[in-house]
Amino acid sequence: MTDAEVWRTPFLIDRAQAMLDSYRRLLGAELIPREGSPEDRARALFHAPFVVAAHGSEEDPVLFYGNAAALALWEMDFAAFTRTPSRYT
Repeated sequence: MTDAEVWRTPFLIDRAQAMLDSYRRLLGAELIPREGSPEDRARALFHAPFVVAAHGSEEDPVLFYGNAAALALWEMDFAAFTRTPSRYT
């Protein structure tokens, strides 16, 4: 699977929805329009024209998500990005 299609994995479709829910809950606004299916929203988030990155809750959190804009900014592929401790961003 290419980086351009990585958003299609069930894990990232689920995580995209969780990130959108958290954003709405914490900020009272939508990060992207809530249109279509979960897959449609995961695709829209991955291809958004702004950086979206997320990390876990480990003691030294590691990134588990970076959209296409994040991958371009940090000049990494998805596999390398998601092995990176967030403190390095």
